Amino acid sequence: DLQDHLVKARARAARLDRVKKDLDQNLQNARDSYAAIVTERGILERRKRELENDLGAARARGDSLYAEVAKLGQDMDKAQEKMVTVVGHRSALRALVSRLETQLQSTEKRIGSLESDFNHVIANLEISIGAPEDLGEGSTTSEMSFRHRAEILLGRLAELHSSQETALDQLRKRTVGNVMDAERVIELAGLDLSKVLERAGGLPEGRGGPTVTEGGNIAPNKAALSTTLAVVERHLMRWEALKAVLNSLPLISPVDYYHLASRFGKRRDPFTSKWSMHYGLDLAGWRKAPVFATAPGKVVFSGRKGRFGKMVEIDHGNGIRTRYGHLFKTIVRKGQKIGHRQKIGLLGSTGRSTGPHVHYEVLFNGKQLDPLNFIKAGRHVFKEPKAAIKAKPKDGKKSG
Repeated sequence: DLQDHLVKARARAARLDRVKKDLDQNLQNARDSYAAIVTERGILERRKRELENDLGAARARGDSLYAEVAKLGQDMDKAQEKMVTVVGHRSALRALVSRLETQLQSTEKRIGSLESDFNHVIANLEISIGAPEDLGEGSTTSEMSFRHRAEILLGRLAELHSSQETALDQLRKRTVGNVMDAERVIELAGLDLSKVLERAGGLPEGRGGPTVTEGGNIAPNKAALSTTLAVVERHLMRWEALKAVLNSLPLISPVDYYHLASRFGKRRDPFTSKWSMHYGLDLAGWRKAPVFATAPGKVVFSGRKGRFGKMVEIDHGNGIRTRYGHLFKTIVRKGQKIGHRQKIGLLGSTGRSTGPHVHYEVLFNGKQLDPLNFIKAGRHVFKEPKAAIKAKPKDGKKSG
């Protein structure tokens, strides 16, 4: 019955909320991970280039110093043959050699320090992304060249970007599916989607998608990832707006058991038999049967109102209102906040009426729409049977 369908609808709404929270969390995690990785990668790449340059310069300087020491040694050998005449020159050369050896030791220490720094950079990359797996058998990380290790790790970083791009694209597709379902429900209800969204905040249509190469692969680069993040965010914003609209739509019948006595549109007046416009649905049922709010909202009128007799009017937000006329009794007050399917009155025949029924209207921006379209759209959401549960009233009278 409808109660079971309502339970299922609430369960589905809860699942949708959990999915939305998961999507929000996944998006936030992706943003945080992307920002951290991009920042760390930039720092490590700059540091890597600096260390490579310093290491190359230091090694070149060391080679130069080794060559210079060798040359000075040869000069010393020649000088020994001329010791008598070049004692002073030899002393000077020895002093110079001593200074050069000191510089050489300092350079060697510098090379060791640079290698240690470079190893630290590689280790940080390995911690962030994982150690390379393509080392040969019997090899160790220390046996690989610094450049080769860096290339492997940077390649893995690119793969990580690509996997994040794919995950975001899947998230985008799921969000687009939710958006399309919500838009279909709104259109089934007979509402103008653009006008409804304008009332809800005026969000633009969610368009875009990830950058795709000619071969059909998602481009693994920063621009593509940023683009996909922006697209997913736009789709999520649109889904939030549509979700707010769906929450304000009256997608169920105000009574559980009824007979559709009169439809929306032109009909013969039950009192004058003349053709006139009927701006709602007449749902005939048993006197004093409970009448429920078809969506959450705020009561803007509760009491007697001319031909409607005892009536309740509820503002659901986003320009949507519902009216419930000819009630036997109203049990809510003006200004009261109402929940979905909250009891608001009892079915009756007050006002201009020929028998017990509820005159039910749906308005958007002050204009009456066919409530039956909303009920049918609700069946699309709640997976209800195609026909409402019907039960003719005992007296069989027509409604007004």
